Amino acid sequence: MIINTIEQKILEEGDKDTSMFIIKSGSVRLERFNQEVRRLQVGDSFGEISLLTSHPRTASAFANESTVLIEIKRESFEKVMAEYQHIRFHMMQMMEYRLVNQL
Repeated sequence: MIINTIEQKILEEGDKDTSMFIIKSGSVRLERFNQEVRRLQVGDSFGEISLLTSHPRTASAFANESTVLIEIKRESFEKVMAEYQHIRFHMMQMMEYRLVNQL
């Protein structure tokens, strides 16, 4: 996914989508209740809570600049998890950290 518009909304808090994203270039801002909670840079990811649990999005995400994202859809993720269980463990640790630290 390539985003060329600054402030473009990538996803919205409460959405039911189940993809996660990894930032290849650019940066992303996460907001909850219209308040910034985190800034993400190249190599960071977001959306893993929805990917792993199918729960609605816990934050909205906006591009801070021209940004390239790698999207991982749930269906593809499940295929990889069937073969590489250690990745699932790592993702669960990341999700636990984000939930405890409120993103």
